[in-house]
Order: sequence, then C-alpha cells, then structure tokens
Amino acid sequence: MNCKEFEKELIALEHGSRLTALMEDHRSVCQHCAELVEDLTAILEQARDMRREEEPPQRVWVAVRNQLEQEALIREPVASEMKPRWKSAPASGWLFHFPMGLAYTAVFFVAVGVMYLHSLLSSPAVPPLLVTTPQVPEMALTKADTAEQDKEVQALFAKVPEEHRATIVSNWNQVNSSIENLSSFVNAHPDDPFARHQLMNAFQQKEHLRETLVRWEEF
Repeated sequence: MNCKEFEKELIALEHGSRLTALMEDHRSVCQHCAELVEDLTAILEQARDMRREEEPPQRVWVAVRNQLEQEALIREPVASEMKPRWKSAPASGWLFHFPMGLAYTAVFFVAVGVMYLHSLLSSPAVPPLLVTTPQVPEMALTKADTAEQDKEVQALFAKVPEEHRATIVSNWNQVNSSIENLSSFVNAHPDDPFARHQLMNAFQQKEHLRETLVRWEEF
C-alpha cells in the first residue's frame, strides 16, 4: 500500500472504524501518514478532555458549527437555538470523513476553535481591539456556483468509485450549505471578523475539495 492508497482508504472509513491491517502496516513504515493520523487523534483526545461550565456566545457557535459541518466533523442536526453544552466530543470516526486535501486544514480549524472558545470563557474581560479585516468580495457573499461549475463537478462525481461517491457528494453539499449559512450570518453581522474569516475559509475549502475531485483519477 502506498500513501495515495492509504489516503483513499482513510477517506472511505466509516464512523468509529479502525484502520485495516494493510493500513496499519503502511502507517508503521510511513512517517507522513503516521503523523497525519496522530495529529487528528490528538485533536480528538483534547476535545474529549474539554469540560465547559459556560456556553460560548451565539455568534462564535454559529461560526464554529458551520466550520465543523463543512469539514463533515459533525452530522447530527443541531437545535435551532444553537446552544451546545460542550459536554462530549465527536465520535472517533469523524476524522475519516473528509478528503485528505482538507485533513490538516481541519485539524488547524478545530484547534483554533478550541483555543478561541477557551480564551473567551476563561480570560478576563479586556477592552475591545480595533481589528481591520479584508473585505470579503461581493461575489463571495452570493451563490458561488455557476452552471458551468456545477456541470464540471457533476462530471467529476461520475468518476468517483460508486462505493465512495455518496461520501464525496455529501462533503460537497456540506461545503455549499456552510457557505450559504455563513454568507447569511455575515450579511446580518458585517462587523464580525471571525465569521468573515470563516466564510473565506469555507470558499477555500470548497476549492480544495474541487481540486481533490480533479485529482481523484490519480488514486
């Protein structure tokens, strides 16, 4: 098994599934793949250790929730009031449900979310800082997909093996849903720098996913 085959199998693993014997053999001799799994597992373990007495502000939860949905890290529907208790961590299978092109980015954003929430809930109040953030292009606040792009993506879906197609299509739909939700939130809260950055990140992740689809034939 090579790295591409390892990544392909990692994408296809279901919730809670363990690495296969062949994957374990490859991980034991491949530092890159071993570090990838270790990084993702470390984030999970840190999340399990988190216990929160207070709830984060709604604007933070909306942005973080959309990021997690985009990465397919959470799949269960969330109540409309969006008031999570942060008492438990996702199942271990979440880290296997997005393309490898997004893996390290997902680790980064989950870690940033954990640190951001921790700072909000545990740090003393300080005067607000004036933050200058780049404006999100107007086109980024509207529906990004054109008919031509949709046609291209549909053609790429057709090239994905049938046993993996549903997962890839679900990831793509999650990205589009996150972009739509974040766009609405940013339009309603234009001065929220955290949400605006999350929207830009969502578009970047969508492009990464599209590139992963383009490269699928290399597997």
